[in-house]
Amino acid sequence: MEGGSCVEVGDGCLGVMPVRDSKVPHGPVLVIPAAAWAAFVRSA
Repeated sequence: MEGGSCVEVGDGCLGVMPVRDSKVPHGPVLVIPAAAWAAFVRSA
């Protein structure tokens, strides 16, 4: 992928969307409320 920016979004977590850098699988995870994630995706 051009630019090297990669994210992974988990699923199966009730009410939240865990997001992390796919190049650092053991790094920190952002836990975003599902409603906020849905609003972000709709606006993209």
